[in-house]
Amino acid sequence: EQEAPTSKSLIKWWEHVTSLEEICDEIPFDTCIIDMVIGLQSKESDVRPDSLARHELKRRASTIFPAPCRQAVYGETKEERIAANVEVLGKKFTSQIDYGIIEDI
Repeated sequence: EQEAPTSKSLIKWWEHVTSLEEICDEIPFDTCIIDMVIGLQSKESDVRPDSLARHELKRRASTIFPAPCRQAVYGETKEERIAANVEVLGKKFTSQIDYGIIEDI
């Protein structure tokens, strides 16, 4: 039976992953939860599950990061991405979202 990977080995391994199938084949767990935004808003009236989840989590609501709008994901610069998000959703987003998440989306 395969040993569970450490966080350091997972980070190193993750840099070389090319597909979801590869993840499912390699991780020795019965369940794998992927924390990634799906269903990006294209307009402010689009409904996202984030607000309901924040309501349910109460004190831990801050653990759910705000998702950028679809248009922001396609911006080529940080300024373009922020401008698109402000235009569509009326708000900026954090550098963490810009640097750590948008590229992966």
